Amino acid sequence: MEISPIKILYMALISIAFGAAVGGLNDLNRFVRMLFGKVYGKRRFVSLYNLPLPISGRAVGEPVVRGKCRSLYGVAVFFQDIALFSFSGVGVALLNYYFNNGRPRLYTPVAVVVGFLLYYFTVGKAVLYCSDILIFALRFVIFTIFEIFYYPARKIVVFFGFFVEKLYININKSIAKKQKMVYNNNKEKSVMRRAFEGFVDVAEK
Repeated sequence: MEISPIKILYMALISIAFGAAVGGLNDLNRFVRMLFGKVYGKRRFVSLYNLPLPISGRAVGEPVVRGKCRSLYGVAVFFQDIALFSFSGVGVALLNYYFNNGRPRLYTPVAVVVGFLLYYFTVGKAVLYCSDILIFALRFVIFTIFEIFYYPARKIVVFFGFFVEKLYININKSIAKKQKMVYNNNKEKSVMRRAFEGFVDVAEK
């Protein structure tokens, strides 16, 4: 089935826009990876990570992935890539379905690749260049919010922990005292009973 050149142009532009959207999603993936320590190229603003947080005064710190977190990081990256490729494939299929009645056109994936490359070498480069600042700002905001809630919550937990510990100790002391009183009362009753029976065991006095 023939389609008009206008529709072809419209579909190509939509495909290029979709490719740019895929580039934005790829940048989001890169940003998440960089947040956990992945380095793309040279870090340009390393000194930012030495700036102190407003509450604790400790440095923001450069993100590093270590130990078990590295394995979790690898799994997260794998699923990120799967999601990106799935989104791209489904998107191309839907473009052909809605604009060409499900018939594949070679220029559709080509236009998607063109849109991706246009984004990658323009906006993507700018985002990558400023990524250190963006990551620092995000970490600074997250850690600051965390400290705002963490330190008061820690004080409250410590206070209630101390209160619960004291309450637990007092309850144990009360139970022990009660048990001792019951034991003494039972022992006294036993001695009195034996006394009424006509003899008293000296050892039980």
